[in-house]
Amino acid sequence: MPRPRTSTIEVTINQPCGRLVGPPGWSRPRAASLGLSDHELWLVWRGRGWMSDGRTRRTLGPGSLVWMRPGGIYDAGQDPEAPLGFTFIHFTPHTRPGIRPPDEHLGPVDLATVEPIMRRIVQLIARSDRRDWGQPANAPDAATRLLEGLLLDLIEPTTGGPINPESTLARVRRLGDELRIDPIAAPPIADLAQELHITAAHFSRLFKEAHGQSPQQFLIEARLDRARYLLRDTDMPVSDIADALAYPDPFTFSKQFKRFAGQSPRAYRNAARG
Repeated sequence: MPRPRTSTIEVTINQPCGRLVGPPGWSRPRAASLGLSDHELWLVWRGRGWMSDGRTRRTLGPGSLVWMRPGGIYDAGQDPEAPLGFTFIHFTPHTRPGIRPPDEHLGPVDLATVEPIMRRIVQLIARSDRRDWGQPANAPDAATRLLEGLLLDLIEPTTGGPINPESTLARVRRLGDELRIDPIAAPPIADLAQELHITAAHFSRLFKEAHGQSPQQFLIEARLDRARYLLRDTDMPVSDIADALAYPDPFTFSKQFKRFAGQSPRAYRNAARG
């Protein structure tokens, strides 16, 4: 049974608030941190990137939640192959004495619950221009209450609450879905395991449980699925397809394709086109 809550938090929502997909070359410069005069909540809902406090560099991905505070350093950037999409809300908290915010870097959180809450808050806030930045947003009461409830769950989480982290297996299952969409830029298995704070061997066992095959086999098949599409539905030369799929040379690509598909890339293209 969840323990009763004794804390409360009140906030003033400030400008700006919004949703952003990082354009090419996007990054968060040091000046943005040095100029932070209030608190800022970030939720990443797509893409890959990183954030550094000057000492530690953390990976950002879907479900990453960051509670930035004045005086902190939050340099950030994105993978150009998978631009970050995130929701951001500026606010000033007014808490009772003794209430301490949680760690700055939170998550992964349950996107299916948290992302709609933050998106709704942003929808309720009128758009602003730079002259309004740092000023109260004149937020409707509904937006304020939604943010206060979310922050309270961060400060004093309840068992089974909406922002409880996903199980490791659920995270591995979701990660596989992301890798299937973009298998070319997949980081090494050791890096994926480190991101989940588990060993590479444990990651591989969980991955096979979630997806029915090893991470290596999964990535090979995901790349070959992309290759089949390019061979069947485009006129790209085999050498260009090998390059697009990050193979070291066309020979290596053709050898692997034939091993797993049972025929050469050219034979597959000819058969697919009748």
